[in-house]
Formats: sequence, structure tokens, C-alpha cells
Amino acid sequence: MCVCLLNSMFKAMQLFRRSRTWIALIFVCVLLFMFHLLTYVTEVQDTNSPSLWDRYTGHEWSSVQQCRDNFERKNKTGQWFWSSVFRNPCWRDEKGELGCVPYFFVLGFPKCGTTDLFERIKLHPGYVPPLFKEIHWITRYRFFPLRMNADGHRVIQHVRDLHKGFNMYLKVFSPLTEILKWCHDPYRANVTTDVTSGTNPYTSCEDRITGDFSPSTVWDTDLYMQLPENRDMVVPQRTPGNFVYDMNPCAKLIIMLRNPVNRLYSDYLHFYENKSPQDFQDIVTTTIDLYKDCFQKWGVRPCVHRYYLEATGKARLRLGIYYIYISDWLEKFPRDQFLFIRLEDYAVDTKRHLQDIFKYLELPSISEGLLDEMSTAAPKNTRRDRKEDINAPPMLLETRQALEEFYAPYNKKLAILLNDKRYEW
Repeated sequence: MCVCLLNSMFKAMQLFRRSRTWIALIFVCVLLFMFHLLTYVTEVQDTNSPSLWDRYTGHEWSSVQQCRDNFERKNKTGQWFWSSVFRNPCWRDEKGELGCVPYFFVLGFPKCGTTDLFERIKLHPGYVPPLFKEIHWITRYRFFPLRMNADGHRVIQHVRDLHKGFNMYLKVFSPLTEILKWCHDPYRANVTTDVTSGTNPYTSCEDRITGDFSPSTVWDTDLYMQLPENRDMVVPQRTPGNFVYDMNPCAKLIIMLRNPVNRLYSDYLHFYENKSPQDFQDIVTTTIDLYKDCFQKWGVRPCVHRYYLEATGKARLRLGIYYIYISDWLEKFPRDQFLFIRLEDYAVDTKRHLQDIFKYLELPSISEGLLDEMSTAAPKNTRRDRKEDINAPPMLLETRQALEEFYAPYNKKLAILLNDKRYEW
């Protein structure tokens, strides 16, 4: 085909030289038609085009039991934090004491609706909440206390996880542990309790679950950078994701996100005093410049894990670069163990999202009345809950434009990572 095209081009040039223009034009038309046939491809599809992305529907979620069966077949040590007796991962230690770790984790992000979800899901009879929401043990408090070494540098004084530290974490989930102890009291061996939700009876108490709602789990690696495994690393190799996997490789993982520009302003309003749109503008400008300089020298991923940039710039700008954190977690857990929720969608149709969450967690359906009570309750942890922020003015237009420009390429990468163009915001 290519040889024919070259011959036709040569003949057309000869005809033009001999002043046979009309014949030459015919040859040119034939040449263009042949070129069209050569290059034409039917049904061309650009798989990177957002308009062609398919939204992840969640139909591929695997059951927890299936995950556990697969893990037990592959695990040669025979050690895991669950038993066939309880649906939530619980076990008895060498002394016969019962301990439970979370069945699921709401990993983050801060100011993305995790507190609101915590307050609503507490009403489900199959869920037993921990003693409090903001645990932060995995990312922070398992490392305390800190001490100074001989050179004056801050280092971690490790708490033995299976001694004081881990046991303290387990105590946060004591409400579930106490229920399960009651179910299997040696003096009431065959006694279980039934919970009725409207007209729908719930199953026995062994099927109840608990969860960790610490919104730092998804992103906070600051103390992990001081672990021996991460020494001299620009990017941590050992992260909270590794710890969660070691504790419960079959955990259900929920991540709530929102437009990173709005998230940052909400973060500012929540944590700062003497706040104003101009003050926010000044902080944002300084922080963006710091990160851009760092990106040029080190790259995005190392800079996202550097706390000093956040401390210097005084804005948690890095938290909105979602794709870095989420890609790290997706390297440790399969996609079908995650449920991603946009706060913008959750706020518009809370009822449907609660139903999706209950299905994802494999919780039984509840009565329509209880579901309505959950979904119509007043939102929690919003500006309306803080008097000083009720009438807070919006950020300056130039601030929004600067942040949108900063986050745009990372939102694009997140949308590609999750195969959902809604995350471009």
C-alpha cells in the first residue's frame, strides 16, 4: 500500500511538470483517498478519555469470609486476629481474655464527613461504636511517649504492641468485647440476645461489628518516618497501611473525600483563630510556594510525607493530594476492600449512601423508619456547630483559583486511579 502511494505521488509530480493539470488533480484525489483508507480505523476509543470511564459500582466487593478463607489458605503461620465464632475479628489470648480489633476502618480524610457518618451509623443495631471516635492510635499514640537521644533528636520510644500499647487500643473497643463476653458467659453458655429493629429482627450478638473512625489513618505517616524500617528513606516503606494489614488483612476500608479546595478552607476555619479570608490567602500563597519548590527538588511523593512543609506553611495543603495516599493504600489492599465516598454526593443523598455503606459492610437491612431517622438527622461537625464559623465569609476568589490550579493535576490523577471522573471536581 505504501509503495502504491509513493508511485502515485511520483506520477502526479510528472503530470504537473507536463502541464496536464486535470489528470494530475485526479491522481491527487486518488492519492488522498488511498491515504484515507490506509489510516482510517473504525471505533477509535481513547481509554484515557474521562467521558469513557466507567464508574466503579462496587459489584466486585468480596465477602469478608471469602477473604479470610483465602488468607488462611495462604498464611503459613496460622496466626490471625479472628475466629469462626465471631463476625468481628476477635480472639482469646493465652489467658483466655477476649480481644477485638476493628472489622472496618473509616480511614479519612479530615473535614470530609467522617464525624457525621460516625454519628449516624451508631444507630444501626449491628454496629457497636468504640468508646470514642478520634482514636488516632495507629498513626500517633502507639508511639508515645517520645524521648530525645544523645544528639538531641526526637526519636520514638517504642511501646510493645502486644503488651501495654496494643492492649490499650483494644480497650477502646471494649463495648463490643463486653457484649460478646455476655453472649459466651460460661454460666449462660447458650444464651444470645436478639435485637429488633422496627419489624426486622436482627441476628445474634456474635454478628455485631465495630470500627475505627480515625481520619488520620489514611495520611499521617509523620511518626512512621522515624521507624527503623524508614530510616534514611525519603518515602516511608512501613506505613499505617502495613500496620492495618498485619492486624486485619480482610478489613473493610472506607475513604471519604471532598473537593480539596473546600476541604482546606474548612480545615482552616476549624483549627485556626483570628481567621479571615485575607489571612487564609496569605497562608495558602506561602504554602503553595513551599510545596512547589519542594516538588521541583524532590518530587511530589517525598514532599507530601514531609511534615516540616506543613508546619512552616501552616496549612495542611498536602492532605488534598489524595491520589498519593490512596495509591499507597491500594498497593497494600485490593480494590474490592475499599468504598470511596464523595462528601458532595453523601450530603445530597445521605439515605442512599447509608444503604450502600450497610451493604458494603454486610450489615443486615433495617426498617425504613430507622433508616429515615438516620438519614434525616442534622449534620454533625459542620460550621453550624461552631458559633464563630456560622457566618464565616467565603475564601477570596484569587485564593480559590490558586488552589484549583494547584490541585487540578492531582485531582486528574485521582480520577484516573479510581476510574471515576467525578473526582476531578
